[in-house]
Amino acid sequence: MEIHKLLPKTSFVPFKARRLVNANVVYANLPLFHEYGYFREYEEKSEEFYNQILDYFAYIVPHSDRDISLVGKEEKEFLAERYGGAGILANGGGARCGLSGPFSLKGIGPAPVVGRDVDYWYSHGRMGLEEALTELFYSHIAYAALPNASSRVLAVIDTGGTILQRSFRQSLNPYDDDCKHVRAGIIVRETQVRPAHFARAFYFKPSQYMKDHHIHDHERVRHVIPFLPDAVGVNDFSLNSGQKFRLAIEEILSKSALQLAYSKVRRLMHGSLGLSNILVNGGWIDFGSATAVPAYEQLITAELQPAYWDEVFLFQKTAADMCFYVRKFQIETRNILSNSADFYHKFVNTYINHLRILFVEVTGIPLFLLKNLVNNEWYQKFGSLLLHVAHMENPKARISDWVLHAEQPSHCWKAVSLRYILQKFFYQYWIDCKGAPPNLPIKAALLNELWGAYSVLCGEIEKQIRIMELDRQALANYIAFNMVRQLIGIVPLYRGHMLNEVAEKTNLGVSTEATRNNIELMFERYNCLASIHYRSPVDFRLLIALNDRQMRLFFDIETNKYRLEIPQAALVEYGFSEKLRVTCFSASKETLTFSQKDGEENYIYTYINVSDDSIDLPLSEIALFDGKNTVLLLDFFPGFDHLYSAYLTAMQGLEIPPEQTWDKFLDFSNAS
Repeated sequence: MEIHKLLPKTSFVPFKARRLVNANVVYANLPLFHEYGYFREYEEKSEEFYNQILDYFAYIVPHSDRDISLVGKEEKEFLAERYGGAGILANGGGARCGLSGPFSLKGIGPAPVVGRDVDYWYSHGRMGLEEALTELFYSHIAYAALPNASSRVLAVIDTGGTILQRSFRQSLNPYDDDCKHVRAGIIVRETQVRPAHFARAFYFKPSQYMKDHHIHDHERVRHVIPFLPDAVGVNDFSLNSGQKFRLAIEEILSKSALQLAYSKVRRLMHGSLGLSNILVNGGWIDFGSATAVPAYEQLITAELQPAYWDEVFLFQKTAADMCFYVRKFQIETRNILSNSADFYHKFVNTYINHLRILFVEVTGIPLFLLKNLVNNEWYQKFGSLLLHVAHMENPKARISDWVLHAEQPSHCWKAVSLRYILQKFFYQYWIDCKGAPPNLPIKAALLNELWGAYSVLCGEIEKQIRIMELDRQALANYIAFNMVRQLIGIVPLYRGHMLNEVAEKTNLGVSTEATRNNIELMFERYNCLASIHYRSPVDFRLLIALNDRQMRLFFDIETNKYRLEIPQAALVEYGFSEKLRVTCFSASKETLTFSQKDGEENYIYTYINVSDDSIDLPLSEIALFDGKNTVLLLDFFPGFDHLYSAYLTAMQGLEIPPEQTWDKFLDFSNAS
């Protein structure tokens, strides 16, 4: 999206940056560039392709003598975005960003919208390479996990230089702090319109250049407000002007409520959802404080920002600001938008309604069975009870050290946790087939309400599966997998764990090629985890394992079997010829045989083939996790045994153990 074509020229400030001479591309997403019509002459990545990216995007605005040594004389023009909101301090917009076509470069150096007297940390305009890489990973995780499209990173560039990075003990003077020099990076990301484009940068202290050559921020907002309905996609000609503006604000808030609800249920936290960090489509941008979190507790991941469950309150300010500025500059809306509290109350109601529905989905019951029950009053009541339990996990706000300082978490699920209760309910109803609630250390009234609602829900589900002629045991297997995949902690996606891995895999002693390979592996691994744990299944098959070569493992409720899908190309590309010899692959014979040698012995695996590129695995085969038959599944699906052991815990009614260490499960390089 080329937002400079959607908003007036007064929303942008042209400036020039200079070409970096020693930069390297450490990550580039060629298919995503193709979607935008860029670099289509390249079918695969090459040095020539990387050089083209550098020619397009390897530019900075020199800020110091150190920066001058990094650049040549070649210049290119970019556009700085002007926008408002409380989160930008005394700046007047994107202080370290520059637009080029449909892309935004973040870390380009101080843009003209940097304010006077802004402290060093918010005015130098650069970003560390580690920050750039975590922004890459979380932008795609959010895109996969949440319903509204977030701004994805397409490329990461190592500038060849360094910047100062502050410690936790912060000082306004960078040289008074415990700082260190770290590698500097630039990200190339998608651009989209933010609500902040339509709000004042109230504390903006413009430079003399901005005063002399560009209109005042007040006038900038006056110019941009009429563009709001079109930017949101409200173009119904039957509506008058006031109705269009009202609908535009309602659309922004409604989509943001949906996005926020999904993020809360899936335990994915942005950390700083101000006016300038959300998009008009409800998506997210700027992931500097984003992280997956282990539980439904009141974690704080960014300075001066609200805790996990309190992020909803930020939208009160969003609603108030949007109504205020539209009312101020569009006279015909002054009666229609007179009370911003109405918009916020509607936002909260929408948000809570989505939470109720989504928390019932966490039970693991398939969506194709739940969709017919959503409008029942008892369904909504059950969702409210589960939301209440989630709020109980740890109601006291705290800054999580492992999120900020990269310490390995040792979180244990408590007896009042949602996972604990749902797993006990699942075993009691679907496996033990008992009509009484399990013995849990919670108040009897709450326990009876929860169990009563769960029993009613499951009773309705059993009616449906009898009509559909689905096997009850198959449904129990599906529910167990679907429940634990949503509720187990995803340790590799915790920010601390990710920062540790980024630091290890991108240190200065690693070559550019090795760094690219390491980043590609991390990117694929994180995306696989996001696809497995966050995406909702839409049919009878539940995705439970995925790897970087698109080899997929499903549980199929219709057959009560595991379905293994291997793309034809992966039979060779994935390294089967080295690790597993394909001795027979015949669609006509409908069999696929793998042969693997281990010392003197030879192990043969034969499965029923239901199509040219898939295999059905009986339940008995996948359950052999203690013997050598684990080779096929575990070697090719890193992290799967963490999910599978959680599944067994649910099926056998065992106590939930502390979160496991994932390190030994996460190396894709050993899988080929």
